[in-house]
Amino acid sequence: MNTFTEITIKSRGPIYTLTINKPEKKNILSPLCLKEIEAAIGKLSTKQDLRVLVITGQGNEAFCAGYDLEALPCSEDKLAWEALDRIPPLEAALSAIESFPYPVLAMMNGYAYGGGCELALSCDIRVAAQRVTMAMTALKLGLVYPQKGLERFIRKIGLASTIEMFFSARPYISEQCLRLGLVNVVVEDDQLERYTYELASEIALRPPLALRGTKKAIYTLASSPPIDDKAIAELKYLFKRSLLSQDHLERRKAFLQGRSREERG
Repeated sequence: MNTFTEITIKSRGPIYTLTINKPEKKNILSPLCLKEIEAAIGKLSTKQDLRVLVITGQGNEAFCAGYDLEALPCSEDKLAWEALDRIPPLEAALSAIESFPYPVLAMMNGYAYGGGCELALSCDIRVAAQRVTMAMTALKLGLVYPQKGLERFIRKIGLASTIEMFFSARPYISEQCLRLGLVNVVVEDDQLERYTYELASEIALRPPLALRGTKKAIYTLASSPPIDDKAIAELKYLFKRSLLSQDHLERRKAFLQGRSREERG
């Protein structure tokens, strides 16, 4: 199982932990990392002894800094444009987490921005350390967030909280995250691991058929009516045009240059 390069998998009896193991890059989600997460989720779903999955990031600074902006297409290249019509690696990985048969807990040890924030929301329960901050910065980068991602936020935290979070693009401290429904519980920094694994152990005692069935039933009942093909096409077009907009290209360049200076110290 530990044949991956950007994630690790460990087990504590019926509780398995998937860790994004890139602390030097703030646990950023590269396409490779996302493919590894998707593959690992597929393998873990067949584990007969597994009852709870915990997802976290390595270190104490970042749960996940978000999607790797350098991996986004930034030209009118035909192949890049066509690639946007396929299921992107982020959505494939997050859909796999949501479809996982057993409960998934996010153990949030640090900040979660952009795709990292959405990664947390794809989990069933989110336990946050006091130091956690969360933000959705798509508008700051001149981007219209993809349809599936927006649906996930509306489904998980409601329309009002989604509107506030996306329009403000500001970072929210842990107690504000609790108000918005982004996290389920906030604990002292040094109690994060203890609380998360105690909760996971409690859940793991439940009968496996009941665990699987209850999760399936909840998400089936919570599903929104599907939107039609025309609306989906319009939303995809908005996302793709924003990716190639001058606003986004300039802001992405400024962001990446700033991050590079920060990494060099």
